[in-house]
Amino acid sequence: MLAWAEANTWLLDTVAAAWLATGEAPKQADLQQQAMALGLDIWIGGVLEQMPKPLGWVDGGDRRLVLSIIGLRLTPCMAEPMRGLGPLVALAVERFRTGDPALTCSPPTSSV
Repeated sequence: MLAWAEANTWLLDTVAAAWLATGEAPKQADLQQQAMALGLDIWIGGVLEQMPKPLGWVDGGDRRLVLSIIGLRLTPCMAEPMRGLGPLVALAVERFRTGDPALTCSPPTSSV
């Protein structure tokens, strides 16, 4: 899995950067156009067929490449945004386990 990710860093980072910029997973056709514009001799469809499932998947009729959290974490552009994810998840789990309403929800506010 890591070998595939290292060999396809450009693709993973391009997908993550597009997601950060637009909030949407990029289409396979758009990724192919970007690769061709950069002079990269790769067929994105073939590369995606070889992508390990834990890293991501192709979704929908328009074939958008969706990265999993593992796939996102392996991209250079997501290193900083993902840095706090582990502690954030641990905090959420701890708050859920304690069941303390003061820790799990904000107090209601009145607009009256």
